[in-house]
Amino acid sequence: MGSLRQRSGAWTAAVRRDGQSQFRTFSTKADAQAWITATEAGIRRGEVVGRAGPARTVADAIDGYVADFADSKAWGQNKENTLAVIRREIGLVPLRDLSKTRVIAWLKDMEGRGPATRASFLSYLTAAMRGAKDARNLPVNVNALEEARSTATGMGLIGRSKVRTARITFAQAMEAAAAARDDETRDLITLLAHLPLRMGEALQFSAETRHGPDGRAQAVRRKDPRGPKAAIIPLPVIRGLDLAELVNRRIDAGGGRAWPHRTLVYSMRIRRLFDRLGLENTAHDLRAMVITEWLMNSVPLPVVQRFSGHTGNTSTTLRVYSRVNEAEVLAALTERMGG
Repeated sequence: MGSLRQRSGAWTAAVRRDGQSQFRTFSTKADAQAWITATEAGIRRGEVVGRAGPARTVADAIDGYVADFADSKAWGQNKENTLAVIRREIGLVPLRDLSKTRVIAWLKDMEGRGPATRASFLSYLTAAMRGAKDARNLPVNVNALEEARSTATGMGLIGRSKVRTARITFAQAMEAAAAARDDETRDLITLLAHLPLRMGEALQFSAETRHGPDGRAQAVRRKDPRGPKAAIIPLPVIRGLDLAELVNRRIDAGGGRAWPHRTLVYSMRIRRLFDRLGLENTAHDLRAMVITEWLMNSVPLPVVQRFSGHTGNTSTTLRVYSRVNEAEVLAALTERMGG
């Protein structure tokens, strides 16, 4: 039987019947539904429909991967956004031409993206191609993607971000907020400098969930499989700033949504702002800054985990996000044990 799925402004139609499978992407729902009807009729007439379908491009493979796995795999906003960007950039490349050389050229063309971001994009592309190959028998050379990863690592195109070892300070974050050219970016940086949120979580704050059942200010946490089970988080007063008032002001200004755009838009805005101020950091570094400051100020680890979404995983909180330098370690030891 046929199925429809809307993602990134397009409709993906899939037909599975009598052991046969085919899919295509359309700009309108009506065209997608008409194709499903015609394809099912062809199968009933005994016409052979190959699993891969007539089109064999990167876009077709991504569409098939989304249709097959979006409901069964961890599918956060970041994955959806990244796959949409990949589709726009190399979607027209035939699968037979997705060689190591072609992938390396794509990575080199990624202006404004650091090694860690390039690595993330390549990981999502590889997962999509592998999933499409396994589920739909598409002609994907997964070995070429793995070879591209090895070569790109050696060339320094992908890897851990070098800038993330330099921790941004609260003062620098607030300086950046003050220098923002629009209120949306200013308020977003301010919020992320006070709470250890993923940006996608903050962007999902909405008007109907301003207050919890007990009357305390709360906000919806994005439905992220990596986050905690709780759907809401409190908005406390930190450093004299009422975060609930900040979020409500943004909600009122945005007509129901605190921030109207997607994660990638604000990530690039903040990255450009940081570059203008000479800060070699990304928006995500604000999260590490807050976690580190909370731990250094003796905020209980369970509280840090509750806000950061690292429930049941202290190693992530302490190893990945806590960035305490040697001077801070010595100062803490002197204060507590110097006696």
